Amino acid sequence: MEKLVQEGILDGVEVYYSGFSQEQITTLEKFCKEHNLYMSAGTDCHGERKPNIKLGIGLGNMNVSEEVIKSWL
Repeated sequence: MEKLVQEGILDGVEVYYSGFSQEQITTLEKFCKEHNLYMSAGTDCHGERKPNIKLGIGLGNMNVSEEVIKSWL
């Protein structure tokens, strides 16, 4: 990812995903803050193909702070 940032290709990273551990989320948050990148979220909801995963919730640990959402605006 570092190379993509240096080449100006990367402007954001999916940081918040219900399949990530807290350690992975913390590492990605730190990387994004250090490189002034957008942090995004994904629930992995694919409709009827994944009926146990709800839109906007994921598998239960989805938590995107208001600060992160405001940074998108």
